[in-house]
Amino acid sequence: MSGPKSAKEIRHFAFDLGDSGITYEAGDALGVMPVNNSALVSALIERLKAQPETQVSGQDETLQHLLTHRFEILTPPKTLIAEIEIRADNEELSHVVANGDKEALEAYMWGRDTLDLLNLNPAWEIDVDEFIGWLKPLQHRAYSISSSLKAHPNEVHLTVASVRWANSQRQYGGVASTFLADLCDEGADTPVFVSANKSFRIPADNDAPMIMVGPGTGIAPFRAFLEERREIGSGG
Repeated sequence: MSGPKSAKEIRHFAFDLGDSGITYEAGDALGVMPVNNSALVSALIERLKAQPETQVSGQDETLQHLLTHRFEILTPPKTLIAEIEIRADNEELSHVVANGDKEALEAYMWGRDTLDLLNLNPAWEIDVDEFIGWLKPLQHRAYSISSSLKAHPNEVHLTVASVRWANSQRQYGGVASTFLADLCDEGADTPVFVSANKSFRIPADNDAPMIMVGPGTGIAPFRAFLEERREIGSGG
């Protein structure tokens, strides 16, 4: 949806609800269950000096499947940061962690991911089972629905900014936004579910005027509100 000179990459996605029975109202959010970037998964497996088919203790799936579908690998959880700090022998990270300054830690981690932390000490040989134990389960991402079911029967739409950045000669991407942009081709199946938000609705009075302010929500839910009011013939 972005213009050619825009600094943003905004994409519009339409999901066919098929026979899922899913319904929603304007103002609700859609949860999307992504998979992790395959390039990052491969780079982590290489850094662990393992093989994609490596079996992890206590897990039924291979290492590649776990890192692709089961665990968060982009944003390091606190447990992983603490464990890596003990082993990385990195003065800057140790200083930030020792001070217990949340803002300083966030500033240090800005633009860095799990692979960056593992690479702080290239000589460190990492135990695969331990590493998996430090990760958190992969979570869904919630996006404001940008459509009215009245305007688009049996469809749900999203308007999503693709998050991408570069740092230290590496390319990064947001887990779900680039999953949608790069992996969800036309006709692909994607696990989704609706999260209702009953406190975020159009006015009950169809003739009431409506001011829409989006500090953080972006344009998405207001596209849904405008479609909803148009479909019900609102005079507001």
